[in-house]
Amino acid sequence: MTSISNASHNNQTRVYDRETSVVFLKTKERFGGLSNMAAGFPLRVNRVRIKTSEALYQACRFPHMPEVQQLIIGENSPMRAKMRSKPYRRVSRHDWDFVRVKIMRWCLRVKLAQNWREFGRLLLATGDRPIVEQSRKDDFWGAKVAEDGTLVGMNVLGRLLMELREQLKGDEAESLRFIEPLAISEFLLFGQPIEAVQAASNVEIPGRPLRMPSEVEKTTPPSESQPSLFDRAIIRTAASELGLDESQNLPSVGEHEFKSDPDKIRRLVAAFHEVLLVSEYVEPDKAGVTFAEILFAKVAKNEAYNNAVKCSRKQVALAEFDKSLAQAFAEIRLYHEDFIEKLEGNPDVKKSLSEKAFMATYYD
Repeated sequence: MTSISNASHNNQTRVYDRETSVVFLKTKERFGGLSNMAAGFPLRVNRVRIKTSEALYQACRFPHMPEVQQLIIGENSPMRAKMRSKPYRRVSRHDWDFVRVKIMRWCLRVKLAQNWREFGRLLLATGDRPIVEQSRKDDFWGAKVAEDGTLVGMNVLGRLLMELREQLKGDEAESLRFIEPLAISEFLLFGQPIEAVQAASNVEIPGRPLRMPSEVEKTTPPSESQPSLFDRAIIRTAASELGLDESQNLPSVGEHEFKSDPDKIRRLVAAFHEVLLVSEYVEPDKAGVTFAEILFAKVAKNEAYNNAVKCSRKQVALAEFDKSLAQAFAEIRLYHEDFIEKLEGNPDVKKSLSEKAFMATYYD
């Protein structure tokens, strides 16, 4: 069997062959240092010493509660830091589910930048094999053992580690020495904005000659992966442009109330995620509806389409709908270029979306 494949029921679930993968469960194992629970990889952010990447990640849940951040960071073990956060999780930052993967990616980069030699060597020692965190309970960050002995799960942590490993191998390696703060709201530690993190310039990349400081300074931070279709910050920006309050229902189309079926749209967006293979690690059920409604709301606010719905026959309204949908796609291309390009390259899928979107916005 192949070492990694998509499980049919969920395009974010992966199936791994233990024999051909790098699997870590306990921190004392050979590759245990890949775990956020591993000691020996201290961090320093905003001049605050943090013992593990797990403590840093958990502290990022509570930018609005510096006293809780202090409790978490003050713990001596990563497990205690994690447990310390549990009583407060119901008051995690409001967008936690939408930013937690970005935050984890940032934490791993900080771990590498400040433990360049040790963590870098460990990452490169995995070669080209899949990296999998084995877990007994968590198949989001890790993968659980199936009856046939394979490891099944989303394995988000393992996939982020593989992403970082490939950057370390490639031309972006030098730029990993300098880690910018995330461009998300309230990215704070103890009430202060989190600053950039930089590795020592006199530590070489494992297996590569040391570059001169002047060369390192010219490098640019690695490009972030294409923003998720369902990135909450992007959704908020789009909603603001439309004059929408995210907590409110969508605007009306003339006298026709915009009553899109949330279940229908959720399934629709999830289906396009799967067909186009563009979904990231956020859940389509939570964010897909919002994205679809933002797109359709742009159509709903189009004056020509609005007039056609009120005053014209269905065929005329459909023609205006096609124009307004094309305009809406053009407007969101800046935020979702990867999605739009893939959609335009798949006429059948685009036609299906257009038909379903029309039915969701037009009422006789």
